[in-house]
Amino acid sequence: MNYNYDETLRFIFVIAGKGTLSKRLAEDNDFTHISVGDLLRENFDEEPAITWHVEKGELLPMQYLLPCLKTAFRDSPSGCPIIVDGFPRRADQVRAFEKAFGAPHLVLFFQCPRDLAKKRVISRNEGREGDNAEVFDKRYSEYLELNSAILDYYGSTRGNGKLVEVNTSGETEVSYSKLLAALQARNEWPQLTGSPRSPRSPPSP
Repeated sequence: MNYNYDETLRFIFVIAGKGTLSKRLAEDNDFTHISVGDLLRENFDEEPAITWHVEKGELLPMQYLLPCLKTAFRDSPSGCPIIVDGFPRRADQVRAFEKAFGAPHLVLFFQCPRDLAKKRVISRNEGREGDNAEVFDKRYSEYLELNSAILDYYGSTRGNGKLVEVNTSGETEVSYSKLLAALQARNEWPQLTGSPRSPRSPPSP
């Protein structure tokens, strides 16, 4: 499936971690933030396949996910880098996305211990489908099984070494500072922000 993608589109994948950091990074740099989980919930009643997969905590096949992403990208401001949060989850998603839309500029992986990640998910209390211990345990098992291939790919020369790993087990401000430092050390970052001094550093306490 090929959407004849716009070659000016620039993407940052966030494989796993804190959505708070992704959203803040987008806000501080005028990027577009697209949460794949939120995107599927927005389309929950539009497509029976999406409804079924979200309710069961199953990963959505790309034949259904790609059209959702295409619409979201089309509705994004022109020329604005896009953070795709919560993607990819499987190696076949990498291949399908890159064929349809092109490769990402950077791939972020927010490291967090399992117990802390579980606590953060089930304590959100947002009434969202899938925010419960049972679904988390299932998804975490899938994450352990499937994510290693993605990390190996983007951390290697095959994926052009685009992987950026950040420890986010601490407080949000500490984690965000680590993220900024890691990004500013990358040659790709000025291409995304247009300025080697971006993103804006958080204010001193």
